[in-house]
Amino acid sequence: MGLFDALPPPKSNGGASGATPAAAAPAKRPAEGEPSSAADDSIKKARSAASLDLLPSGSSDSSVVQLLPTGQQAGTTAAGAAAVAAEGGQLSWTAVQAAFSEDSGSRLTMEDVAVINLNAVPADTPGCRLAFVGIFDGHGGKNVAQLAGQHLHSSVLQAGLAAEASRVAAAASSAAKASSGGSGTAGGTAQQQQAAAGQPSVKACKAAIAEGFKELDRRALEQCAAAGWPDGCTAVAVWVLGDTVLVANVGDARCVLARQPAETTAGPAAGGQAAGGQQQAAAGAASPAAVAAAAAPPAAAGEQASTGGQQAAEGQPALPLLKAITLTREHKAIFPAERQRIEKAGSFVSGDGRLAGRIEVSRAFGDRAFKKQGMSAVPDVQAFQISRRDAFLLLACDGFWGVFGPQDAVDFAQRELEAKGNSVKQTCNRLIHEAIRERKCKDNCTVLLLRFDHSRQ
Repeated sequence: MGLFDALPPPKSNGGASGATPAAAAPAKRPAEGEPSSAADDSIKKARSAASLDLLPSGSSDSSVVQLLPTGQQAGTTAAGAAAVAAEGGQLSWTAVQAAFSEDSGSRLTMEDVAVINLNAVPADTPGCRLAFVGIFDGHGGKNVAQLAGQHLHSSVLQAGLAAEASRVAAAASSAAKASSGGSGTAGGTAQQQQAAAGQPSVKACKAAIAEGFKELDRRALEQCAAAGWPDGCTAVAVWVLGDTVLVANVGDARCVLARQPAETTAGPAAGGQAAGGQQQAAAGAASPAAVAAAAAPPAAAGEQASTGGQQAAEGQPALPLLKAITLTREHKAIFPAERQRIEKAGSFVSGDGRLAGRIEVSRAFGDRAFKKQGMSAVPDVQAFQISRRDAFLLLACDGFWGVFGPQDAVDFAQRELEAKGNSVKQTCNRLIHEAIRERKCKDNCTVLLLRFDHSRQ
């Protein structure tokens, strides 16, 4: 049983987990015009054209891209392949598909930015799979969100992720040659053994992500000072290096994993291994007591998980149970650890839970006016190894999570994907339609779905 299995599913309150009453405080984003930025063109290059099927009126189209194992995608190079051929002792990686949809809600401007790049491996690193997706939720404008969407991945690569990808590719190539009768060496350090198995060093990857976030924020603050940008953005980003998934966030954007519980999957492939770090529930970090008590089934009323799976359409078998596991930690000024840092910096948290009485989140890129008052861009980073029990990831901004609970969103997406047979793109469109048209989300709303396609292994 992996560490993720030790956590009960996050609590849902009628599909509105984490929602803040509208009357409690003003909206997070000021009502300002949307600054223009040349970064739009750079971000759009990462998106592929897609149809508008099931897209609600007023919404923007989303991209849908997929990366298939070697030999299944015409023109695929070694650097961009989703897998190395499984035969001859070589490594095989799980294929992934991704899409996103967005809607401005009741706001006049759209300040969210979503990025999908499933061929994010450096050009000089053949034989390694690296994918990058992220959502950047702007407030006070869109400039910083666009800058972050354009440059976060390159910042993390330069901070050390590219070197780690190169080590994994080189070691994997050596292991493949050794297994097919070539020369090779056994043993080595723990990091070398991980690389030889197609697994990067999680410690090195986390350090690269943290440094990349720091460098990007430095760059954003310089640009804010030079151009007079007043805005900032929260972020949730995912890297898939080989079959290792790394999730990082600042602010209140979230990432949720849909995973089958261990007892519902037979065979040795069921043992998904969590790699380092505390796992987080929807409202914050899981305590040691929660991890220790994980074997006990959740008893709280209102939780969406059940033991029998979802009821499928009449005449069809019930869908397998998927458990929602929140991988990110919300960073809000009202939380004790965040408040302590803010007060240590000489600022304060107001009675309605806002830093200096003005902004709800306590970590973000940009926000130059608050950086000396305890605002931080240090991310929380989690990691896990993909197993056959892992179905998909849902990334979304706080507007979406204001009307959807984690388990609620996973159940909805599973019905669309499995019971109705919809594509990843169609499922994102349906999630946005439900959030905006049916559940009346007023905020900008963006959702991104990253699906693990085990059928192509």
